[in-house]
Amino acid sequence: KLVAMAGVLAILPLVAVGLLLVDVNARTVEELHREAQLLALDDLSRTIEGELASAEDDLAMAGALFADATLDDETRLAMIRAEVEGRSSIDHLALYDATGARLVVIEEEHVRGVDVPETLPAELRAEIETSHVATGAISSDASTVRALLAVRIHLGETTTGYVAAAVPLMGVQARGERLASEHFAGNPDGVFIVDRDFRLVAHPSIERALGREEVHGGILAGVSEEMLGPSFSQAGEYAAADGTPMLGSTSGIPGRPWALVAQIPQAVAYASLARMRVIILVTVAVAIVVALLLGLAMASAIGAPVRALTHFAGRLAARHFTERVHVRTRDELG
Repeated sequence: KLVAMAGVLAILPLVAVGLLLVDVNARTVEELHREAQLLALDDLSRTIEGELASAEDDLAMAGALFADATLDDETRLAMIRAEVEGRSSIDHLALYDATGARLVVIEEEHVRGVDVPETLPAELRAEIETSHVATGAISSDASTVRALLAVRIHLGETTTGYVAAAVPLMGVQARGERLASEHFAGNPDGVFIVDRDFRLVAHPSIERALGREEVHGGILAGVSEEMLGPSFSQAGEYAAADGTPMLGSTSGIPGRPWALVAQIPQAVAYASLARMRVIILVTVAVAIVVALLLGLAMASAIGAPVRALTHFAGRLAARHFTERVHVRTRDELG
């Protein structure tokens, strides 16, 4: 019994150390997944900024042509049309006057009926006056999601009008799909973007993005439009809208009222820890069984000579003096 107890007592500290290591590894795994998610979100953010910055430059160039007083109207429109057709970031543009009323839409030959507003909203024009550019509503057509981008036309400090376009986000969608397949394979909602209305801007499923599906709950639960911005960031464990335990991160984008999300099921993230726990438990169970068997074997080895001597003493007490006992041990009994 003492041997078995000593074995069990020796194993218990090992169990505690093993479980402590699992807990430490859990925090490490969470940090590694968060770093990987933030890298993916940063990659997607840079893709967005690259596409919209290129479109912004093209709109600014068109705005400069609109404001060029040395050009007659026919030459101006011809140059702007050539600018639109020669650029990959925009396939149309709309000219607005200083009050935000739309004057004309110039489109590429193959583009017809792109959704651009009749009037630029007052809050969008106020943002343009502050930062010279603003991102407006998100729309979609049969092939891509588009983001309204507008810049101002000005003479000196005076705003004389605005140029805007619904910029196609095909590059952003393609990059999101690639990140999802490389880093979040098997997770249908691994990485996605939502706008201020919490509708999809990009998603691994292009059909869901084009459908502008609403996303609620999960890591975005309790998040409001006012919270979105460059300083917005959240991370941790939570339950998805369908109840699946998730581990994820979300962040904002400078100048865009959008949120980027990257997430992974906890069952996938912590799969190695689950295996580690099983290994520890199985090892402990085997060690306890082995300790008990060794204890029983040692107890039998120690107890057999004692039982023989006890039996011999009983026979002597019964005056059987011819009895003999043979104890062959190398300890206190032999």
